[in-house]
Amino acid sequence: MLQVSFRVSGAGSLEITAASSAMQAPLILKALEIIIFILMLGLGVNQSLTDLRDLWRNPALVLRSLLAVAVLFPLATGLLLKLVPGVPAGVAAGLAILAASPGAPVTYKLSALAGGDPAYTSSLHVTLAILTLLITPATLALFNAAFRLELAVRVPLAEVARQVAAVQFLPIGLGLLLQQAAPRTTQRVRQPLRRLADGAFLALAALLLFPVVLWAERPSGSPPPSWVTRW
Repeated sequence: MLQVSFRVSGAGSLEITAASSAMQAPLILKALEIIIFILMLGLGVNQSLTDLRDLWRNPALVLRSLLAVAVLFPLATGLLLKLVPGVPAGVAAGLAILAASPGAPVTYKLSALAGGDPAYTSSLHVTLAILTLLITPATLALFNAAFRLELAVRVPLAEVARQVAAVQFLPIGLGLLLQQAAPRTTQRVRQPLRRLADGAFLALAALLLFPVVLWAERPSGSPPPSWVTRW
């Protein structure tokens, strides 16, 4: 049976780990938490409280955004699993986990790099952080029932809420507080912090892609190294 546990991974969303008991990398997870903290601190320093409430002033936009993230994407994933025969169980479980995660740790930064509206993306980011405690378990339960993925879902909501606050709301709140308490200091640190956040974003991408690349380069038919399987 595939064990699915939950950790907060920024963007206010859950990092859902599908793994055996041997798949543990505490140092990497700690590094990810630090990187995500930096990204969220950058969000708090660069966006105002008004920006973070921007989405909520437009109920129609809220509904369209949540429809796309929480309904249409999981629905498309479910249709894909139905229409494509012979999807391996691990791949199906991975797709279900992705569909159940309403947001990603790098959504805000990717949107900024693509020239998106930072007020909208930051507001959506926070909204998904709040709703993910409901959306993720419900979506996973539906996939589990529909496709018999044998996901053993354990969701300690109190612990998840604590981690959401620590990794998401705390750094954003610190950034907002700095803007109010020391606006001149905020102006001075904004650009260096943006560069630090860019570096953290690249480090996050490297941490996520490095073991995948090494596994892809292994000789055909050989098993992946043991340290890769611990991911």
